[in-house]
Amino acid sequence: MSIVTGIKEFFYSEKIFVGFIISFVLALCLEITGIYLLMLLVGGVAGFFVKKGWLSFIIGFMSVALAWGIYFIFFAFIGPLGEFFELIGSIIGISGVILMILSLIIGGLLGGVGALVGAYTTQLILGDKYIRKS
Repeated sequence: MSIVTGIKEFFYSEKIFVGFIISFVLALCLEITGIYLLMLLVGGVAGFFVKKGWLSFIIGFMSVALAWGIYFIFFAFIGPLGEFFELIGSIIGISGVILMILSLIIGGLLGGVGALVGAYTTQLILGDKYIRKS
């Protein structure tokens, strides 16, 4: 097998684990910027590697929600994150824990929708070259 064939096979086939790891690391890196809409881009990268619609949604959702959860845990140790969520929750009228769960779900949905768009765009671009797993 030549190098070109190996590269084509890698990019034209489904890579579920690779998509999860790359999107998770990218979500961790891009979350530092503070621009939460970049999680759509992270999901698009996951969709590029996974290439199946709903499976890419699940991978994008899990990777971004896990990255946000890790940041929440990290900031809970270095600062008063719990009190901040309680304050914002009291202004809105809900519990701080529910607010944290809702923000994880919203982040996961951003990653999932981005993954759906990335997967279907990749399928559209690849066309017949797309190698499906059996």
